Amino acid sequence: MTPFFRLASLLVVVAMTSWLSGCDSATLLDADRATVSIGVELLSTAPKSGGVASDSSLSITGDNGTLTITDVRFVLDRFELTAEAGSSDLEIGPLFVDVPLSIGEVELVAASVPLGSYDEFGFEIDDLSDGGAADSLLGVAIRSEFPDWPSEASVAVVGSFTPAGGGSVRPFTIYIGADIDVELDLDPILELADAAIETALTIGVDPTRWLPIIQGDVPDLSPYDYGQSGSVIPIELSISDGFEIRHGLRNVDR
Repeated sequence: MTPFFRLASLLVVVAMTSWLSGCDSATLLDADRATVSIGVELLSTAPKSGGVASDSSLSITGDNGTLTITDVRFVLDRFELTAEAGSSDLEIGPLFVDVPLSIGEVELVAASVPLGSYDEFGFEIDDLSDGGAADSLLGVAIRSEFPDWPSEASVAVVGSFTPAGGGSVRPFTIYIGADIDVELDLDPILELADAAIETALTIGVDPTRWLPIIQGDVPDLSPYDYGQSGSVIPIELSISDGFEIRHGLRNVDR
């Protein structure tokens, strides 16, 4: 496996329909839970096309040309908040995430979480190959936007590569069968002490951090376009670089 695919597959790496339930909610009263709004945003380190924050694309330029990313999607299998006194699993959909490529946060879901102190946040990106009812329903929704999305794919990246020296633009849509586990420490610790207060937990992502510039060249993804190759790139990753997490109080009128 090339260094590019060990790293860049996550690119596709960070919107949704489906829903989430907390841990054994039947045994907990509302007063014992707080709302945590989980969202995703583009990190400020991501290279905006032309340096314009409102533009919905990312670009990296190397000696060989310019790689432009216009769409990043992934299938989010689950969230997990780890408490100091044990683990609290947030069971979800699965969900289909549209990573925002312009500045601004997109809310993914509002979860009811048991009160307590949480020191770690994790999530898993996986494919639709389990074949369960939830996967089947999500697959229908995904294929309304991406008709050729393979069941073994968990992430997609859409964009183009423009060679240096005025060559023609090479568009691509690539699918990656990545099994990605991301674990992020919460610093400071997330304290849920009041059921009446909603907390925002925001995942920041810079997809370009998985795109190495090798000897001055950026990766040309166009040869892996699914329409031409018919192949899903298989990768397994356990990585947190390129993701950041922050949290704070949020005033939301629901």
